[in-house]
Formats: sequence, C-alpha cells, structure tokens
Amino acid sequence: MSSNSQLLYRAIAEQIGAQIEAGLYREGERLPSVRALAKTHKVSATTAARVLIELEQNGFVEARARSGFYVRSKTRQGNTPSATRTAPTPASANVNALIGRIFRATISAGAAAPVMPLGAAELDEALLPHKELAVAVARAVREGGASLLAYGHRNGDPALRRRIVHILGLRGVSLVPDDIVVTTGESEALGLAL
Repeated sequence: MSSNSQLLYRAIAEQIGAQIEAGLYREGERLPSVRALAKTHKVSATTAARVLIELEQNGFVEARARSGFYVRSKTRQGNTPSATRTAPTPASANVNALIGRIFRATISAGAAAPVMPLGAAELDEALLPHKELAVAVARAVREGGASLLAYGHRNGDPALRRRIVHILGLRGVSLVPDDIVVTTGESEALGLAL
C-alpha cells in the first residue's frame, strides 16, 4: 500500500472518529457500508474497508458478522490513540488470524450484495480442453526442457514480471521488474504482505 493510500485511509478514519466523538454517530449505530464510504469519500472499496478496520483497531467501532460495523459504547472505546502519538512497540502477528479478519470484513462489507467465494471452486473435467492442453504442455516441455523441473525465481518468472511492467507502463504506472512479486494466489499474497 502506498504512503498516499495510508495517509488517505487514516485521514478518513480520523474524520469519522472525530464525528463519533462529537456524537454525530450514536452508540450502537451502524456505520455506512464499504460501498457507501467509498462513494462518499471517492476512494476505492479497499481503502474504504481499511478505514473501517482502522476505526475498529482504534476502538471506535466493532464488527458484527454479516451485519457491518457499529459504534462502540464510550465505556468500551477507552482511551483512543491519536495519530500524533508514537507507534507502539512491534509485536508478533498471527498471519492466519489477520487474513481471517480481512476476509470477515470483506464479507460483512459485501452483505448488501451477494458474495460468492471462489477459493475452492473446481472445474468439471468435461469443460477442460484436454487436447489443446496436451499440445501446450508438450510445446512447453520441448521449449523449456530441464528448466521446467527446477525452482524458478523467488519473485516469479522474470519474463512474466517484465511483461507485467510493460503492460502497467502502458497505463502510466512506472515500475521495474524487481517491484513485482508473482504469487500463486491471493492467500500467498496476503501472507507475504502481512
């Protein structure tokens, strides 16, 4: 996440936190959904979800499964840290717990719309183009040879990363291949990020 994105979600979270402290949101009141926050503040849904997580971490709101985020009572909010205080001492993190929390926040944010998890989806074998896949695999083995049996680069195939940089460059994003990390899925990406 870029420093601009971090500043943006923190600024929005501070604004909403101040509104909660001023009584614009009552105890137990439901906060706007991720979509509503994104639209109101003209930010992405990811940034809006991060705002709600920041408010939860700062003790202003609590997440309720499949319902959303609600203002906590003042007695439960406690002493809310401000952005001007020094950061707490780093502590070890339970990556699986953090990933679960992000998934729960995403699911509760999407409660207004149907959510279909595709993590465990399987294709019916009849839908696979077996002959075309066999030809492609044979060609890959002929062209790649023994290199296909070795571990690749830890950040992903260099040619793939160069191609990604090229495509992003066409869209105005300036990167180098070393800025790109290719993962085998979103869970690995989240694990690496956390």
